[in-house]
Amino acid sequence: MVNLIKQMRTYFVIADDECIGVSGCHRPGFERFRNILLVEAAPIDPDEYEARHDWHDEGVRDSQSPLSFLIYEAVSSKHAVRQARRQYEADRAEEVAMMRHNARSR
Repeated sequence: MVNLIKQMRTYFVIADDECIGVSGCHRPGFERFRNILLVEAAPIDPDEYEARHDWHDEGVRDSQSPLSFLIYEAVSSKHAVRQARRQYEADRAEEVAMMRHNARSR
């Protein structure tokens, strides 16, 4: 019997939420998006996992840029990218709602 159920695994994602290197990003009306720079299946071995996690985390922090190091449970790298972008869109929608609420409250 063939198992058609994909197994979840951990993925490391490095994302740019500030559109570094995306032409036209800071023009009025540009629809900003989460630019995914790296998606990598996390190692299964705990020591390798920790080493790779620390390497990515330190690299993002040391870069002094608006990058994010994210971790997702997903069935594929594409699934991890979709989760990262959906999270960004939900966060942006919440920010917009809060700004509108605060503008009405003044």
